Amino acid sequence: VLFATTTTPLGHESTPGYQRESGRYRWAFPPAMDIVTCDISSKPVRTSLVTDIEHYLAEGSWSPDGRHVLYCSLKSGGGDIYVTDTESGKTHLLVGDEGYDGGPFFSPDGKRIVYRSDRRGNDLLQLYVADLVIDEYGAILGISREHQLTDNVHVNWGPFWHPNGRFIIYTTS
Repeated sequence: VLFATTTTPLGHESTPGYQRESGRYRWAFPPAMDIVTCDISSKPVRTSLVTDIEHYLAEGSWSPDGRHVLYCSLKSGGGDIYVTDTESGKTHLLVGDEGYDGGPFFSPDGKRIVYRSDRRGNDLLQLYVADLVIDEYGAILGISREHQLTDNVHVNWGPFWHPNGRFIIYTTS
């Protein structure tokens, strides 16, 4: 299982969820979030894959071959998509455009990614797909041929590939 978790307790100012005072939902971006894995087939053991004690890391996913981990980091201040190669330990920025980029998932063949972005800064998330640039050793170096899939006045959330790689399912407001 791959997931993100805080490594320190949340402070009152970071409390996520419905805020009774304002009547709005608040998404928290606490620092010290790690991308971790837990093998649940035997005695559960949690292992940190990507750590950053100063910045939020979350929304991770595995490549189909298990070599790479995609995730969102607030290291730059705005939310960008990074990839870590678990064989070499190297990390690369993949999507670093203006606005929040997050929720990345690999296509079933491992050659593309789908993600959401708030590039217009209007709190509406649009969906994007991009091809991965992969070297002759199988390491992911970047993206190419980025395509915007949605362009509407909705929050488009949780994009995920159909197993055949031809369709994407997502939630929208």
